Amino acid sequence: PTVRRARCVPSRTTSALEFMADELDEVIGFLSDKNPAVREQAAHIIQGLTGTDDGAKLLCAKADSLVPKLLHALGKEGAESKYAATALVNLTHDPEVIVKAVNKGVVERAMDGLRDGDGAPVDLLLSILANVTTAESGVHVISQEGKPLEGFYVSKLIQLLSTGKPEEDYDHAASVLTNISRDPIGRRVFLDPKRGLLASVVPIMSESNDLRRERVAAALRNCCMDDIQRKALLDFVSPGAQEAAGDVLRALLRPISGKQVGAELSDHVRQACAEAIYALAKDEEGRMWLWKFGAPR
Repeated sequence: PTVRRARCVPSRTTSALEFMADELDEVIGFLSDKNPAVREQAAHIIQGLTGTDDGAKLLCAKADSLVPKLLHALGKEGAESKYAATALVNLTHDPEVIVKAVNKGVVERAMDGLRDGDGAPVDLLLSILANVTTAESGVHVISQEGKPLEGFYVSKLIQLLSTGKPEEDYDHAASVLTNISRDPIGRRVFLDPKRGLLASVVPIMSESNDLRRERVAAALRNCCMDDIQRKALLDFVSPGAQEAAGDVLRALLRPISGKQVGAELSDHVRQACAEAIYALAKDEEGRMWLWKFGAPR
């Protein structure tokens, strides 16, 4: 899933139709001005333009020069970083901009901001990550494939999803999880027993937040589709659990059990869980577990 474009209503002075190419270049150049007030005003204008189809189209064509300046602004204090982050959320709906942003270090910048807790707002940083991880290149960077710290970013995101306050600011960490679980490297990192990430995610299936449940259910479904990683799901046991393995299966069966008390109301959650159970039923071990937990009933 991607994060929708922010709804910006630019003033007459920021209308995309009023800017010629050379004027846009001048505004983009002001993003690097030494005067913070000038940079903030330039970022505000850019944000306004990204909120319109015409403006976003013009700015996407300038991505080579614009994206690095917006990334640099993410670490600034005050409104400048918020305007820059909003602009990046809007621009990273474009696949070509995503590729350029990933190559320029958008994932690393966003993760640094989440770690340090300063600069751009958390919800916007996570929205940027949700957008860029719709591309394979974004998933590979955030998974840190083949690097000594492989999986560190993913672990950090799930930690934020589980413990970040206020909770609504961290909802889109679940969107990032859905995206990375579509790729084999993302699933491998997420399901690695040594990291223990499932233990933090499975309880979200019982939370009241619809978006989180929908995204986590989709991530678990994606993992169930993986012939290699499926066993890690079936064998998972929550820390301190009194019963044998099968916690993920219980979490997937609960929304489609037909129970009236505590029934799952989200169609997206129910569909993802049904698709996950269907995938598990394709092999003998999966069918054995489904029978064990009374799935046919």
